[in-house]
Amino acid sequence: MTTFFNNPYVQYIFTPAIVWIIVVTVVGFLFARVYKFGEFINKARTALGTVTDLDKEVKKLNNHVVIIKTHLVDKTGLDANLFGPGSPLKLLPGGIKILEKTGFKHIYTENKKWFIEEAKKYKFNTLAEIDETSLKIIEHCSKEKKFADYKEIAFQNGITIDVLLRILAIYLRDELAKEILTK
Repeated sequence: MTTFFNNPYVQYIFTPAIVWIIVVTVVGFLFARVYKFGEFINKARTALGTVTDLDKEVKKLNNHVVIIKTHLVDKTGLDANLFGPGSPLKLLPGGIKILEKTGFKHIYTENKKWFIEEAKKYKFNTLAEIDETSLKIIEHCSKEKKFADYKEIAFQNGITIDVLLRILAIYLRDELAKEILTK
């Protein structure tokens, strides 16, 4: 081992100046890594702060959705258990149950031709336009008490006339779309 340290190249590498340069380089490298790690920590804290802010915003947004739902559903009588979210509205099992109780499916089947002819009086090309047309036809039937007393049906089912008419219009829309748009 002594011959190893007697080698002039090894003695040159282990001279105090070279050792000092190596130590400073290693310490500098470690300092740079620690500094970079500090930047990483700062970026992580910033990201965590952003996530926390987003969480607060989502909670605020959720509160606003509850307010809107309360206004639309509770104050107008639209029941969130009757209609599915999205566009176009879909009947949920509660809405289908009311539709069955009204006997409107039978009314439609017996008067299908009348409903189709009535719908053809309106101009429409899209499902959204058929949706509007269906509601107009159902409102006309209600006002004229055509085929049934819709106010009484609404009363018997414990819902508002507007909710009943919307349920019937959704069913009518779907049926008219099958009959008219697919042909």
